[in-house]
Amino acid sequence: MNHSETGTIVPQKYIKLTEECLISCVNDIRYDRDYSKVFFETYSQLTFREMLHYLEIPAKYHDELRTIVTCPQCGAPIGLDDYVIADLSEMEHILYKRKFGYISRQTKNEIDRFYTFLSKYPYLGAEHETGRKISAAIAHYDKLISLENVILYRARNISSDKQFAQSDMTAPNPMKHTIYEGRYNHFGQSHLYMSYSEETAQLESCKSVNAVCWIQQIRINRLERVLDLNRLPSDSSQNESELLIEGLLINRTLTKKAQKNRSWKPQYFVTRFIADLCKMNSISAIIYPSSQSADSNIVIFEPDKLDCTFVGQPYLYSVNAVDKRMEFGSNS
Repeated sequence: MNHSETGTIVPQKYIKLTEECLISCVNDIRYDRDYSKVFFETYSQLTFREMLHYLEIPAKYHDELRTIVTCPQCGAPIGLDDYVIADLSEMEHILYKRKFGYISRQTKNEIDRFYTFLSKYPYLGAEHETGRKISAAIAHYDKLISLENVILYRARNISSDKQFAQSDMTAPNPMKHTIYEGRYNHFGQSHLYMSYSEETAQLESCKSVNAVCWIQQIRINRLERVLDLNRLPSDSSQNESELLIEGLLINRTLTKKAQKNRSWKPQYFVTRFIADLCKMNSISAIIYPSSQSADSNIVIFEPDKLDCTFVGQPYLYSVNAVDKRMEFGSNS
């Protein structure tokens, strides 16, 4: 706490936040064209009062803060209506964490209980109260997105010494190949899994940065009705159904790693339940966070109907190789 000259006690957290975000008073910024252009694209120019409001500091402390905090550049006092230069990224980070914390507190226990239920009764999700809520939320979800001219990456493990062609990089044919259960598909269902980067595609396919895989670039020309489970939580207030969807965005059940060699994979039960609901509601794909990296993946439910273009031919790729893209024959 800090006593201002008026005798009012200002909590130290407000003083610290103000001092961390305040760059200078406006008089300390040089106005030559090139310098100011870069500076004002990075920071914000606003009044000291507006800055304190943005930082969510109660108005009763504003006048006292004016007497405590001075310009960090020249030491001059700052009036509430004086213009200042501020870095508001710290507050944005605080608000972001606060938002995540609120959503987690409201939904974590409920989603975890649903995960436990599905671990016992994998096909009875609709019998659970949370399962019914998720079903209703997806049926009425109005934040679906469209993809247009997006480059994605399809990876496959090296299974022989042959050079892969574009035809080898499509979704597997269930009449010719055994398709094992995945994060968003049941046993035997053919979906197209891709990633938003080469590195993530390789890690999802190989689980090792040292392995080499085949990668194909695929351009999505147009894909509508996509559920993005990797987007940032909404700033708006949510009703119960929307809040549950927001909870799914940040809940760890979406990215739990399944043990590859085990036949029992409860980590996939919640995500496959979501996939079934999406297909029932004519949602074409799901963007979801990778369990192997900080990037995103996508699963497309009806790849035979996908409007896409293969870009070039498949190539060999390894995250840790000096030459990440390799000619066929050099490492096969």
